[in-house]
Amino acid sequence: MSETAFCQHFGAEFGDVGARLRALVGNSRRMGRGCAPRFVAPQLRYNVRDTSVVGAAVLITGVDIIEIPRIGRVFDQYGDRFLRRIYTDGEIAYCRGRAPQLASRFAAKEATMKALGTGVRGIRWRDIEVVRGRGQAPRIELHGTAKARAELLGLSDIALSLSHSKEFAVASVVGESDRGNIIPRR
Repeated sequence: MSETAFCQHFGAEFGDVGARLRALVGNSRRMGRGCAPRFVAPQLRYNVRDTSVVGAAVLITGVDIIEIPRIGRVFDQYGDRFLRRIYTDGEIAYCRGRAPQLASRFAAKEATMKALGTGVRGIRWRDIEVVRGRGQAPRIELHGTAKARAELLGLSDIALSLSHSKEFAVASVVGESDRGNIIPRR
């Protein structure tokens, strides 16, 4: 994909992010034949305690990988107790006890918690839900404490990518925030 096509594609998908990517094209360089362009952003310095900057969007990310057999063992050992603690009713119905689907949704929840800047503390597992409509890509829906945290961060438009192999499930989330994922101490 050419740099122009890359920016046009992601500009249409991510709105203002596309404008920032187009601005960086002058600083990009190819990493090799067939590779996506690597964007080198200008070095920026900022004070995380300064919340006076308004309108500057920040991309926040979270990634997690987990062993599918590990989730399978926990499910075999704890059964319904494990499911009810971690997954919503919709997720339980979709996964039907299949370890790869349970593991990929578990990874998505952890990746989302990382993007929200909390790790596994402060947000309930069931407040992050992976929803997939028929013929649609999976997406994240936030509830309760996760939704409150996202609103505090000015987070919008969380994108989700899930994948699994025989042994591992991985999830990646990207969101756009008005303030980043660090809340300054007062």
